[in-house]
Amino acid sequence: MYVNHRARVQWNGVCSTVFAVLNGVKQGAIISPIMFCVYIDDLLLLLVKSEVGCFIGNWFVGVLAYADDIVLLAPSASAMRAMLHRCDTFAEQFNVIFNVSKSRCMFFPPKDRHSHSRGVHCKPTFYINGDSIEYVEEWLHLGHVISSNLDDKSDIFRGRSALTKQINNVLCFFKNLNHVTKTRLLISYCYSLYGCVLWDVTHSDIELLCSVWRSGVRRVWGLPKLTHRVFIPLISGRPPLFDEIVKRMLSFSRSCLLSDNQLVNFVEELFTPTPLLVLSRRYI
Repeated sequence: MYVNHRARVQWNGVCSTVFAVLNGVKQGAIISPIMFCVYIDDLLLLLVKSEVGCFIGNWFVGVLAYADDIVLLAPSASAMRAMLHRCDTFAEQFNVIFNVSKSRCMFFPPKDRHSHSRGVHCKPTFYINGDSIEYVEEWLHLGHVISSNLDDKSDIFRGRSALTKQINNVLCFFKNLNHVTKTRLLISYCYSLYGCVLWDVTHSDIELLCSVWRSGVRRVWGLPKLTHRVFIPLISGRPPLFDEIVKRMLSFSRSCLLSDNQLVNFVEELFTPTPLLVLSRRYI
């Protein structure tokens, strides 16, 4: 399928001559993600077998991959350089180019403030394909904002911004519909809350997200801004947004605990007691 792959470019109704496609996979093809996973699997196995990188207990978590997104986790600069060297070797052998402009490096300092202050000005430089990798304090990965301080604030802000935009779109494009229909549209188009299952439910910024939802319901029904929040669930027919977030987090936690993936199951068991303790004080 790929050895004899040919293509041509069409521009303003004019087609170019046919040329051979010598690398890459077909964009949009259903099998392309699987083909890429097969191609890149040797690199993942190489990194796993090296056992250079981060561990959780006896589990190696030095490399995490989803399609063409690859994350390397290392406890030291020397370990990271060894992993990047293996990536460079693989790239040279299998004709893969890692794009340094789309790669970022993030330093997660130790909890000890003194250690953090000593290391903040001496971050080591890492290279891939001969180019240095830029450092960032936070980065968008698979739709989530990951912060070096392990705070969910930026990701919650992302969710709040997305919710605000979605609510405004519903109110703008469907302003002539009745209140009940607009409420249903609000729930259908604005209730994805992508990423909320990973947030710390005790984070104070979640309340700001909930206030955006309550404001949207008030606007749909033309209610005053000071309408008490206790009436919003009754009007929208949905539980308070915070309760919905907690429900989804618990469902996600349960799915992880019952997962066939032993690593996912193991990690979830490590972190399950904390959220359950918090939730028990609120709901039990």
